[in-house]
Amino acid sequence: MNCIRNDPAHHQARGEVAAAMGVSIPPIVNERCDACGTWHMMETGEQGDPRFGLAPADVAKKEKPDTWFPRTYCETCHAYHNSDGRCGGPRESVEWDQKVIG
Repeated sequence: MNCIRNDPAHHQARGEVAAAMGVSIPPIVNERCDACGTWHMMETGEQGDPRFGLAPADVAKKEKPDTWFPRTYCETCHAYHNSDGRCGGPRESVEWDQKVIG
């Protein structure tokens, strides 16, 4: 049994399986070698996708970043109001410590 580090058939099979599944291979993989009985961290070379795990290049950027504003808890409607401060009116609150599940 050959070590997977020096076995070109193993590397070729890894690429064929990834192509058949339609997935990309990370630039560095950690694989178990039965011959050595240990794990090997190997660079995948040309098979590896350098953009693995990154966002696609065509993702649109937001023109205006999200802004945070403080929300106050309303005792009338038992909710947090949006920035306009509108209240949804009175409603029953749930006593969670006494609620029966099921």
